[in-house]
Amino acid sequence: MGSNNCWLVRGAYTKPQGKEQNFLPCAFKPEISLMGKDSEEIFNALKAEGLSGVNLSIAVGIAGFFVNGIQPEDIIIVANKLRPDVISLVQVVGGYSYDVAKGGHFREVRYLHEIPRASLPKQFRDTVLRTPRLVARVNFDEAVIKSLLDMSVLDKPTALAVKFPLRPDFSIDFTIPSDLTERESERLSSFIKTLFQKEG
Repeated sequence: MGSNNCWLVRGAYTKPQGKEQNFLPCAFKPEISLMGKDSEEIFNALKAEGLSGVNLSIAVGIAGFFVNGIQPEDIIIVANKLRPDVISLVQVVGGYSYDVAKGGHFREVRYLHEIPRASLPKQFRDTVLRTPRLVARVNFDEAVIKSLLDMSVLDKPTALAVKFPLRPDFSIDFTIPSDLTERESERLSSFIKTLFQKEG
């Protein structure tokens, strides 16, 4: 990934059909163009919208990242509210723009691929994907980010098929997550113990 930055952006992203490049919108205030505005001008624009205190500070940070922080060639991890079961990876190819028809504030991006959330490292899901911001810089192990960019990660199974021979003439087929934890295994075991139909 070199020296390029990686970002998390939350939004309604639609995978392009028949082409690689499309637009990544981000719904933040104000609903006017911030083209060419520096941090002070962004602050004044948001203050004019009636924001103040902590809300103003958070909004300025989000807008500042999306408008001036993100640069062409940066990688964006899209937490897509249209497809909550996957994350989309895109690479930025253009500067910040504003167009109501394209969803307001947006960046032109090149689609890379999608990854099922269930196949992501648990620590990544519990930290990066739970960041409570519309836009945030991802400070994470670079090896993990590189693995997300590797298409081979899509070949890793997210579920495992299990066949359990309960009786000589009866087997149970079910699936479990490929990253089943010890705690989850114990919960499953406790549930199975409640299923008996008659005493031994």
